[in-house]
Amino acid sequence: RPLANGLSAAGSPVALCCLSPLGQVLQYQYGWRGGFLILGGILLNCCVCGALMRPLVAPKTLKSKEQEQENNEGTEEAEKKKKPKAKLLDFSVFKDCGFVIYTVSASIMVLGT
Repeated sequence: RPLANGLSAAGSPVALCCLSPLGQVLQYQYGWRGGFLILGGILLNCCVCGALMRPLVAPKTLKSKEQEQENNEGTEEAEKKKKPKAKLLDFSVFKDCGFVIYTVSASIMVLGT
């Protein structure tokens, strides 16, 4: 996982270095409207990839599975009521101060280029 994070973090500056010349070529070939449309389509793929990311779930141990089986023999109906609904958007990441600082600084960096 650290290697994957490192490669993805290294890919971002390379893509940003290529984005400016690509924008100039697209503007020359298709005009400013067509260039923005193509760049918007490329960046829309990033939104789709970001939407597909999900947090990792830790695997359950064998002991906890055995305990769950003993406890859940007669409480199937109670278990159905206890399951939380899946949220479409999860804003709990904004509680992490480091994430907020990184997001704000990355946004300012992108606006400065």
